[in-house]
Amino acid sequence: MHRWNYNIYAPDNPSTAVDFAIKAGDEWATIQVKTTHKKTGVHLKRESRGTGDNSRGVYHYTEGDFDYLFAVKFPKVYVVPFLAIRANTYVGFKDYEEFAYDLNDPSTYTNPPHLLGELNG
Repeated sequence: MHRWNYNIYAPDNPSTAVDFAIKAGDEWATIQVKTTHKKTGVHLKRESRGTGDNSRGVYHYTEGDFDYLFAVKFPKVYVVPFLAIRANTYVGFKDYEEFAYDLNDPSTYTNPPHLLGELNG
């Protein structure tokens, strides 16, 4: 994200639905990050901690939880808008190749995804 000239912010609350918020100018977007080394996709679930009792729950994401999913399977990063995700439980990489960026390709850094401004049309 730094190489794409976005400012990055991390929330203090570990139970939030987002991993990072990015900013450029006056515009903000929220990001959820998932990584895998061997699998063909990522599961969309999060753990939430209960207050005071150390209980945990597993929840699937819903609309409004984040703006973009960054799913990383080196050498690619998939930058998928939440509204383009077809199932709220799993993102299979082969179904989202149009959102893939090859981190070994120099053009990935000179032609980054335009994340801000696209949320509002």
